[in-house]
Amino acid sequence: MRKVGIRREDKDAWEARVPLVPDDVRGIVASCDATVCVQPSALRVFPDDAFASAGAVVTEDLDDCDIVLAVKEIPEAQFRPGKTYVFFSHTIKGQPYNMDMLRRMMELGCQLLDYERIVDEHNARLISFSRFAGIAGVVDTLWALGRRLEWEGLSPTRSPAFARPTRTATSRRRSAPWPSAGSGSRPKASPRRSIRW
Repeated sequence: MRKVGIRREDKDAWEARVPLVPDDVRGIVASCDATVCVQPSALRVFPDDAFASAGAVVTEDLDDCDIVLAVKEIPEAQFRPGKTYVFFSHTIKGQPYNMDMLRRMMELGCQLLDYERIVDEHNARLISFSRFAGIAGVVDTLWALGRRLEWEGLSPTRSPAFARPTRTATSRRRSAPWPSAGSGSRPKASPRRSIRW
């Protein structure tokens, strides 16, 4: 019986994505002669019990799994000889920051299935997290900005520079950009802008 492992994402403290959802796990367990093992995670978008209900074994140990799936890169110390790993390796363009990881996989005789290289006959990617990766990139950037501002003592929750302006009822009446109530005038609504993702 084959064993498939789903790794807990740990590259970023806020990573909640997962390569297979509980319905996928249910399908694998029902139709294949395979066991699915899932590392526990408090951050994952699907709770551990959803995977357990789908037939997965929730366990820390993925060492005896034939195939290990992840979303982001896996630390070099986690690779085991002769295993197959499926994840975004960020090596296809020769990214220097992941060459040591790729070299370690080769030394151990591991197989890498990189999501970026799963393509059709026209070389178009079949697996893409592009929209979600973009959103995750924005979240990462905002989180980093918040940490930097906090380090500088400019936290939006504590700094008067970022605080929401408060007004008394009197100042609100004086500063309203339209005539006071009862005059019959209403402010013009600004046109709504649609945001395209």
